[in-house]
Amino acid sequence: LALNFASDPEAADRLLRESFARWLAEPRPPQLEALQLWLAQADERFEDAEIAASLAALREAFPGAREIRSAAIEHRLVKAPEEALAAAEALLGDFPWDAAAHILRARCLRKLQRFADARAGLSELLAKKPTTIDAYAELGQCLEDEAQLGAAREC
Repeated sequence: LALNFASDPEAADRLLRESFARWLAEPRPPQLEALQLWLAQADERFEDAEIAASLAALREAFPGAREIRSAAIEHRLVKAPEEALAAAEALLGDFPWDAAAHILRARCLRKLQRFADARAGLSELLAKKPTTIDAYAELGQCLEDEAQLGAAREC
């Protein structure tokens, strides 16, 4: 999706809309990485209302898909971190065993500079699932944000 270099921006916009329409016709939801790439491109080209409507259409088409909810939360995190946190906590309530949901919640807390809450959630996750590499990386990032560089290096 290197649409930034497209010679015809309108054609690039049509391609994004067509790719999205294909997802709605599929029997399974799009993969998280593909949706994140689409959102990154759409963010530069479309109004927030159109992106929100697109995400709502995906959630309606695939009501149980964590990938869609996660991508929507990541997308909201930039512009509306409080809203993203509320959505991340709802996701975690629905999927308490999902390590990615815990990490996403911690990322939201970090954005809001609630470092102690982020560390506590990540520590709890790591106590239950000590091999979750992404949780260690997020914990290290949290410690680095707090200027605890020695502790961050140990993660």
